[in-house]
Amino acid sequence: MSIERILVPMDFSDDAHEALRHAIALAEHHGAEIHLLHVVVLLGQDPPDATAVATPYLADAMSRMEEDAASQLRTLVADQAAGAITILERFRRDIAPGPAILADAARESIDLIVMGTHGRRGVRRFLLGSVTEEVVRQAPCPVLTVRRDEAAPRTLPEIAKIVVPYDFSDDAERALQTALELPTADTHQVDLVHVVEPPMDPDVYVPLHDRYQAYHFSALAEEVRKAMGKRLNALDLGSAPIETHVLHESAPTGVTDFAREHEADLIVIASHGLTGLRRFLLGSVTEKVLRLAHCPVLVLRHASPDGEAAEAAVVANESASDDDAADANLATAATLVGIAATNPA
Repeated sequence: MSIERILVPMDFSDDAHEALRHAIALAEHHGAEIHLLHVVVLLGQDPPDATAVATPYLADAMSRMEEDAASQLRTLVADQAAGAITILERFRRDIAPGPAILADAARESIDLIVMGTHGRRGVRRFLLGSVTEEVVRQAPCPVLTVRRDEAAPRTLPEIAKIVVPYDFSDDAERALQTALELPTADTHQVDLVHVVEPPMDPDVYVPLHDRYQAYHFSALAEEVRKAMGKRLNALDLGSAPIETHVLHESAPTGVTDFAREHEADLIVIASHGLTGLRRFLLGSVTEKVLRLAHCPVLVLRHASPDGEAAEAAVVANESASDDDAADANLATAATLVGIAATNPA
């Protein structure tokens, strides 16, 4: 994986600082430059601070937010000035962080996005959604997500254990190839994990038959292992340090539990590119892995040979006018806020 430009969305949280730590390690290894991006969002406080926005001087408030962001970004860059890497900082206005991050990645031809995940839970996460998941779903490049922990995880050049979920798809094989190409410790191992999900029979049927015995998981697991071995031989990976595993569990839980129990440093997974109603109904294994994983997760973009170049061109063209569109959206939002402030219920 060639990396020349790394984008780090910076909201000055602990997770974002952890993402910067990983990005710096990667930049030093690849000789890449880092792009620090802060998105200035109207009503961006969480929860919103009504006193900060219920004012007729919203333009002044936005200017103060931008000045504060610029100051903090300069401080971050100055703290890393002793290093040999190039760090570029900027901020952009938008009504939400996700679209601004995606547009910036397309505009700047970013090779990798490294960002934190705040690990929201429950109703609040469901209602507000997740910026990280939005970026992972639509990014034009791979995304490395990291979570702040008490014990700082190894950065990519130091990792020793990588888990790759494997379903025999082209995307999964691309994830395996990427995992083998990553900078790692001298002694490292890749665990290739295939998950066989159990039947969805309701428990009320258990007295009628033993669904697990009928399922013959042991025999099936052995066949899967043989198929994985044949596929690895066909890929001609030489003496790559790969071990295969077959689990009997739901895919997201199986992958993340395995990674935790085996103290993995990284999960490499490819997104299958589900969109719209199908993604909403079926969910996304990748997104669930992001929420459950204890370690960093590298998500590769779904490989779509047909139309991928055209899609990239559309994104690049649209991004050229993103700043104007963002300003227009912000102006509309500011007008609505001003109306609400002057006409309280």
